[in-house]
Amino acid sequence: AQGLTNAEIAQRLVLAPDSVKKNVTRILTKLDLRDRVQLVILMRDAQSGASAPSPQAAVARAGAGTGCCAGAR
Repeated sequence: AQGLTNAEIAQRLVLAPDSVKKNVTRILTKLDLRDRVQLVILMRDAQSGASAPSPQAAVARAGAGTGCCAGAR
């Protein structure tokens, strides 16, 4: 986690900043999260073994592996 802005992510992935913003929004929506802060908390809890569901399980339940970003890393 490097705390990159949408513009920084876009530059690294050679995408338009609006595309990054749209995809970040889709990810947050599929995980039923309000913002990136909640995403960081979810990831931290999953890594620490807290009772929160793992991000992988949350993504699988939300079907985030499909659509425009399937396979993108």
